[in-house]
Amino acid sequence: MKEICDVGLVLSGGGARGVAHAGAIVGALYATGYGPEGIVEFFRRNANIFRWKYIAPGKPGILDTDKYAEVFEPWLHGHTFESLGNMPPEWWMTY
Repeated sequence: MKEICDVGLVLSGGGARGVAHAGAIVGALYATGYGPEGIVEFFRRNANIFRWKYIAPGKPGILDTDKYAEVFEPWLHGHTFESLGNMPPEWWMTY
């Protein structure tokens, strides 16, 4: 008699998640006041942000957020999600 095995198939959306993370970065830069040219410049200067050096072995989660913070902080000018929600309209598009 032939034995039947259970098999599970997992289809990952890794590529889609990577694009979603890039979209979140674009959104944060836009909310900070960067226009298209500034956002493109961010990715030109930081093309390596999706590389293996940002993996966090031994930490909860996969990515080391401390390393990402070092990259983003100079571009966000000290803003947090809370402060971006309270910015006056004239602030936008100043970088």
